[in-house]
Amino acid sequence: MAKCGESLWKDTREETIREQLDKDTIRVIHITVEDWTYNFGPNKLIRIITFRNGKVANIRTGGYGYEEKQ
Repeated sequence: MAKCGESLWKDTREETIREQLDKDTIRVIHITVEDWTYNFGPNKLIRIITFRNGKVANIRTGGYGYEEKQ
């Protein structure tokens, strides 16, 4: 957020991850996943940053942004 500022939109969800540690043991982990969407205007692509437990996990682009009405 320090580099990009406040996002236009945020989506938060919980995910459950199951890991098979050995034949008889499964570890269950609950993590928080957030998608932050940034609109940099009609001449640039929208950016979606995915955080998993507060760390950047993925950055992807969407279509072109749009002019925000004030």
